Amino acid sequence: FNQFQQEDLQKRSSAFSDALHKSGVEEISSELSFHEARKLAVAKVPGGEASFKSVPESELKLRWQDWRRLRLDEAAEAFKSWLKVCEHISEASQDILALSGTGFTFEALCEKLSSDSR
Repeated sequence: FNQFQQEDLQKRSSAFSDALHKSGVEEISSELSFHEARKLAVAKVPGGEASFKSVPESELKLRWQDWRRLRLDEAAEAFKSWLKVCEHISEASQDILALSGTGFTFEALCEKLSSDSR
């Protein structure tokens, strides 16, 4: 019986993880709190909230933390990739004075970035 309970808990926890992972960034953002993300993810699982009544919140929170860490790592990698191809940043990275936050190149970078509406 204990093994059955453990397997059932694992299955329900995995369903929660799958709902998080299959959701797009627009649907469930890593910036949401656990409770906000939980509400949205649970709604995507057949049976909804009733499916998770026997699952401890701490188990779901661990799954959410793992998912959130993965999403944040993906965002950091995308940002690093963007920095490598951003002409403004790459130009400034070649200038020793700009690297220390001074000089014409640094000031030009600041001006370009402040006028960029993105």
